[in-house]
Amino acid sequence: MRRWDLKVYVKQPEGTRVCSSRHITPRLLAQSFYALRRDAAVGVDGMSWREYEEGLLQRVTDLHARLHSGAYRATPSRRVYIPKADGRQRLLGIASLEDMIVQQAVVTVLNAIYKEDFLGFSYGFRPGRSQHDALNVLTVALKGQKVNWILDADITSFFDEIDHEWMLMFLGHRNADRRLLGLICKWLQAGVMEDGRRVAATKGTPQGAVISPLRANIYLHYVLDLWARQWRQRYARGDVIIVRYADDSVVGFKTQSQQFLVQLRERLARFGLSLNASKTRLIEFARFAARNRRKRVSERGTNLALTS
Repeated sequence: MRRWDLKVYVKQPEGTRVCSSRHITPRLLAQSFYALRRDAAVGVDGMSWREYEEGLLQRVTDLHARLHSGAYRATPSRRVYIPKADGRQRLLGIASLEDMIVQQAVVTVLNAIYKEDFLGFSYGFRPGRSQHDALNVLTVALKGQKVNWILDADITSFFDEIDHEWMLMFLGHRNADRRLLGLICKWLQAGVMEDGRRVAATKGTPQGAVISPLRANIYLHYVLDLWARQWRQRYARGDVIIVRYADDSVVGFKTQSQQFLVQLRERLARFGLSLNASKTRLIEFARFAARNRRKRVSERGTNLALTS
């Protein structure tokens, strides 16, 4: 697909609703197929990348016809358990190959829409941005701005707690295409296969799905990023640094760190989310910590002298 086919979207101001499924062509589906990992685990359909490549043109032509006629059906993901370092298990959902192809095509279209909407401090799962970029920006900001407190915030089981109704509502802000929204709704509700039976999904987006990282960014764009920018503009006294990578955020403050933390918890709760108490920390920044402690001791001594 030609790059300029999608440029109309990036010219639209945020809030303009656009139509996008017409850009899902057989050619884009073929490109999306080749963008997938060749050694990726197979889903419940049992179809491997190599098998699908045989007769690819006919396959993507048929897939395209089903997409635009409404005959396409999302299949449940295959649930996989991955051990974590802390002894717990991470749940992954492995989609069928055709679902992965269509999801990759939708990601291409939506990235063209949202790349101008996402705020500058959002770094996770975005083309041309990496974890190293986020760390570099944070390092430079901490060196150049007056920051006394750092909030390291982690959202509890974020991917598992995404509310489907809110997700579709957020997507509807920028997408008037019912077919595309219908696709995303099908994937959200497809559920997973576990022990030979389908388990329905009432919330969450499966980690491991091609489209899940972008869905997560869209969700947090509305839940966290826009709110944090507004908070900084309206209430901040002094410097405030914000860097978000996926569901992990680092916020630096001169003052008001406790105020922000309280209001952040309230904001997340509105959307069924919460901070992970064991991973969320409010830290006095070492660069200014000693000086601030001396200042507090001096102020307490002055207050005692005045009241004695």
